[in-house]
Amino acid sequence: MGILTRQEKQYVEHHMRRREIYETLIADYYACVGIGGISERVGGSTNMPGNPTEREAIAAMEPPQEIVEAQRWLQVHKMAWDRLDDEKQAYMNQVWYLSASPEQVMTSLSIEATTFFRWKDEIIAVFAMCAAIKGMLRYESKTSGVFATKSMI
Repeated sequence: MGILTRQEKQYVEHHMRRREIYETLIADYYACVGIGGISERVGGSTNMPGNPTEREAIAAMEPPQEIVEAQRWLQVHKMAWDRLDDEKQAYMNQVWYLSASPEQVMTSLSIEATTFFRWKDEIIAVFAMCAAIKGMLRYESKTSGVFATKSMI
């Protein structure tokens, strides 16, 4: 896998493993601000009328940068998942989401070690490509060796 450096590969793999964390972070954020079920009584108590202006402001407010980045990484996950065939989806599910050992994955999918690591590199390359499409990775020229993420810029 000559396309990605070790640092880039580790960075992408780190975000691949954080899918559940991002989902929880986003759900918690929207639960806190009340979007998706904004109470009619926002700004009012149980026996007082609510404040529709405040309710509209909460619904229209921009989420923090951390939430925006989590949402974009989840989009990368979905985009990459859609580009993988069924065998690689099963592989990815076991390795990154269920944290199965390489031996367990090789046994359950009936694959050799070389196939295991080749698929791992291919899946990371697909994620990196999808991350670049979504603007989560930025490359200068390969000769300059510059690699940066949105948060590094």
